[in-house]
Amino acid sequence: MLNGEPASGASRSTTDFRDFDGTGGTIGVLWRDPAGISAGAVVHVPFQAHFDLAGQVTDANGAESTRAQHLTMEVPVSYGFGISIRPSDRLTFAADFTRVEWGDFRLIDERGNEFSAAGDPVGAGNEFLNPGDPVSPGVDATNTIRLGVEYVIAAERPGFTTRAGAFYDPEPSRGAPASFWGGSVGLGFTTERFSVDLAYQLRVGLDVTRTATQRSVLQTRDRAGIDEFRHECLLSTVYYF
Repeated sequence: MLNGEPASGASRSTTDFRDFDGTGGTIGVLWRDPAGISAGAVVHVPFQAHFDLAGQVTDANGAESTRAQHLTMEVPVSYGFGISIRPSDRLTFAADFTRVEWGDFRLIDERGNEFSAAGDPVGAGNEFLNPGDPVSPGVDATNTIRLGVEYVIAAERPGFTTRAGAFYDPEPSRGAPASFWGGSVGLGFTTERFSVDLAYQLRVGLDVTRTATQRSVLQTRDRAGIDEFRHECLLSTVYYF
């Protein structure tokens, strides 16, 4: 209702990220044994990034409002390690572990107010950070585990390779992470001039809630739990000159 008259139409809003600027770093080591065992570790160091956020909102009656903010994002440290074992020229097993410290993923506004950028970063319905918005409760780190196997059917060119894998890959959410599990299968084909790889992945989350990190870093999440089944097909091609 507006001045006693019913409102009509639909509201809409747009949000633009502009001038994102930040520099990070990655440190890694790799060790290989002639017996067919390889191991590695990596650290993605934390860093700060800066960006401008501009938005426009048009309500159901056509009234427009605009707003802009300059924000600082603190990206947390993440690290991992992995190992592969090659018992023969045709067969390889691999496993890796990754941890991301989502509790340190922060947004800082121009006034120095800090907000969690994972889980539930803003107050109800707000598209921009406000000093009065509630800060999220703690967001736990996520621990990801992946397992994989590769078998070379035909080593001579043209070569055929099969691959399969399974993973546990939780996503950050307010409090405990949302659990996601999945698996993948793939096929590779290689000649002297090119190679083609095709893979299918299924990712499943039961009774999970969507967090800001899967939608927009400045939107509230849905509170209701859902069952999510995500299917992905990936295709890559390399041509050798």
